[in-house]
Amino acid sequence: MWKPAELGRRRRSIGRDGLYADGVELAKTLDLSDWSDPPVNLEACEMCGSPDCGGAFVSPRRAGDLVLLMPPLDELAREIEEDRWPLYRPSWTVARHGVFVADEAALRRVLPELPGQLPPFTRDEAVRCLQMELDPLLGRFPAELRVDRERFVAGPGADLAADLDALDALLQAWRGSHRPVTLLPDATCEPLWFFADDRDVYLAARTPDGLRPRFEPGLVAT
Repeated sequence: MWKPAELGRRRRSIGRDGLYADGVELAKTLDLSDWSDPPVNLEACEMCGSPDCGGAFVSPRRAGDLVLLMPPLDELAREIEEDRWPLYRPSWTVARHGVFVADEAALRRVLPELPGQLPPFTRDEAVRCLQMELDPLLGRFPAELRVDRERFVAGPGADLAADLDALDALLQAWRGSHRPVTLLPDATCEPLWFFADDRDVYLAARTPDGLRPRFEPGLVAT
């Protein structure tokens, strides 16, 4: 995930409003984006003005007092599974930096077009976003969510197989669940270390309620 420290909106040279996060351009054509009918295209075609033409789609969600702009998971999955031409290309910025996360009040100050009511961020969406951000450690989206055990070398306990079994159980329990989740700083729980693909990975955390998915830079879905 990506929680920028600074948000801004300014007029671009061609007369269109852009949205910027930590100096990175997140949206080019806010005045052409249709927020009433998600997924939302942040780079609508400037030639025809249609919000369906172009390609930088996100799906807005709420998690407590945070707003997320995540890839359009369902639309992407259908296009990949049906081997169709990608009409719902995810935002390049979100694909590179991870799911965009911002305090709702701060985002609304620069993005008044944001609808008053937003769908909740669900358990199912949380683990699918985690799969995309950790590709290929949990399989390649939209394939079945499962730990790729051959990539994991070590874990938080003495029994790596048991640790990976617990991860798989978490993924399966959350996959398909539409229960809303909130995102909390991992300072409130115990991030769990794994070593996979020659790097340190903290993809889960131990909380008072049990094992929960963890996102960089330190947000736990609960």
